[in-house]
Amino acid sequence: MLDQTAAKVWIQSPAQASYPTGSHLLYTIVDIFLRSTTDPGPSVAAFSRYFYLVLAGYAFMLVAVMWAARWLITPLVTGWRVVAVTAVIGAILVGGPYFALVTAGFDSEVVGLTFLVLTVAVAVRPPARLPERLLLLGAGVVLIAYVYYLFLPIAALAAVASILVHRDLRRSWRVVAAVAVAVGVISAIPLVFLLTSSLSLHSQALAAGASLAMPRSSVTAATVASLALLLTATGRRFGRLRVMGLLLPVLLAVVVVFGVYQTASLGKTGYYFDKLMTAYFFVALAGSSTLVLALGGRSVAPAGGAGRSRTTRGRRLQDTGLGLAAVLLAFSGIAGFGLGPLTTSMLPGDWTSRPFTLGLWYNHNGKVRDPVAVQVHDQLEPAARQGLIADGRPTLFLTTNDAYVNWRLTFLNAVLNHTSGAHKDTVNDLLKTPVGGSPVDDATLSDAIATLRHAVAQSPDPLRIVVRDPATVAAVSSALADESDRVSVVQLQGS
Repeated sequence: MLDQTAAKVWIQSPAQASYPTGSHLLYTIVDIFLRSTTDPGPSVAAFSRYFYLVLAGYAFMLVAVMWAARWLITPLVTGWRVVAVTAVIGAILVGGPYFALVTAGFDSEVVGLTFLVLTVAVAVRPPARLPERLLLLGAGVVLIAYVYYLFLPIAALAAVASILVHRDLRRSWRVVAAVAVAVGVISAIPLVFLLTSSLSLHSQALAAGASLAMPRSSVTAATVASLALLLTATGRRFGRLRVMGLLLPVLLAVVVVFGVYQTASLGKTGYYFDKLMTAYFFVALAGSSTLVLALGGRSVAPAGGAGRSRTTRGRRLQDTGLGLAAVLLAFSGIAGFGLGPLTTSMLPGDWTSRPFTLGLWYNHNGKVRDPVAVQVHDQLEPAARQGLIADGRPTLFLTTNDAYVNWRLTFLNAVLNHTSGAHKDTVNDLLKTPVGGSPVDDATLSDAIATLRHAVAQSPDPLRIVVRDPATVAAVSSALADESDRVSVVQLQGS
């Protein structure tokens, strides 16, 4: 953020200086282009548009991984084999737990993964002309630096591996060095903001957060598939495989070392280890397409007249049929899409209720709806009908006896009011208030009222407290009667 003073009101400090904002800028530009105005309008409408853009970004990420897989094997492999391998990778992405990147709010990570996979693909199989190589590699590294700089070392490793394997890059070392310096300077700008902020890198590296819970089996399988052909003399002749052979072991070693560091500090791996492992898996998954090179299959039609035309048409029909069959099998056997009436469930990723699919890749039991999000939604609707959402008034919501649900609803409203930064500490106090949905014991209520007093005292603005349970409304109103100029208590109506 260039205007960090203004940003501190909107977002929680020190994120205004340390968190990469490239994905938000990208979505903002798209929104301005689509609506032909810089006025975002009401915050709820803007939030809805942003959510749709995030979904589009996630879809683009899936397409980018499949494109990268295709780029790594063409033109050595053509026809139905290309369709088959991209269908398998697409099915793995659709059937796996990766939509959690959206539900967990990892918007910048999604865009970062997209640019990372595209950059690695160009590094592994660079375009023929040197200017195009340097432009695409340099642009990829810069984009990652501004979108999600945690992945910057991975992009740099891919670029170095490409230079070491592809000789023409080394022959033009002066040009390559000049571009590398320019890219390094541009990419360092967001890192300067990070290093000069109040953020503790050690504390942030050990921060807790949501995890994709990705099985080791999927990581192992993608790694083996990406590197298997390097064990053969034929495979080692492909420059693209040699780049993967350099990149993946080094990248895995970096991730493991970071995991050891977290384990030594926390006793377990944590939030950012999971993010690095996700990036590693996406790179390895795209690289696993190279295993299809073992099947050969570059389609070459015989020369000569009508026979050639008939052979070409026949080959195209064959490729179309086999490719369609591969798509259907991949999305049924791996992604779990039902192809007939025997399917018992349509929940993505829910293997247990689909006995007629393979379900061996992830063993994932994810559900479509986050139970906490469902509770927040159930409280959000009556609050919106009562005019208590996004009306500009700082508000604490005590509508369930789950402190985390209360916090999430309050935080969402603060975001819509553009005050989540200014009221950071006030909002976070709700993590210690498991009251409001129904009567609780005296000790719990007393602790909650003490927490609310603290929130009122430290809030920069008068607060409104919204409570569902009538008994709790009466207790909180009575306890905070001496703060009537700083707080008002409102009962949430309806359900």
